[in-house]
Amino acid sequence: MKNQVIKNETRETGKKIIEYWKSRGIDTRGLKGIKCAENNDICIYYGIINDCFNNYDVSVVKANDVEIIELPKEKTFPREMLVWDGFEDDAIKAIVLCKLDFKNIINPYIVVMDHHEENYKNGDTFEWTYYKNAKELPEVNEEKEELLKKADELIQKANELKAAAEKL
Repeated sequence: MKNQVIKNETRETGKKIIEYWKSRGIDTRGLKGIKCAENNDICIYYGIINDCFNNYDVSVVKANDVEIIELPKEKTFPREMLVWDGFEDDAIKAIVLCKLDFKNIINPYIVVMDHHEENYKNGDTFEWTYYKNAKELPEVNEEKEELLKKADELIQKANELKAAAEKL
């Protein structure tokens, strides 16, 4: 694994940093993320150096040429997501207003009904519904999309040229 650390500014951020590393399958060795800049602590860089997770001093970070990364931005609601009830193959793109985090909620995702999205965007009255499942939209590689668009245009031009040549 790459040598990477995240600087911990506050105890609250420290909890998020520990959760981030855990979500990546890292054994955080029981660290809580309490060492932070806010308290003028020294070892405030949490992460991996030479395959070992710990909280490190800035001098260790610099001596090992470690990449200092940031926590990923937290995604907030409302946002567009894929939602479905039965099978993921039936997922649709929708504006998800929130996720209800109550115990035993069967359909926790509150969603703007598709024919009311414009009303919602304009601040007008809209209808909503709920779904059982949701996931993030796949990331769009803009460069790839642009190249595919240009390829389609070239194919269309080639077909037009072929059709014109066949007429000759």
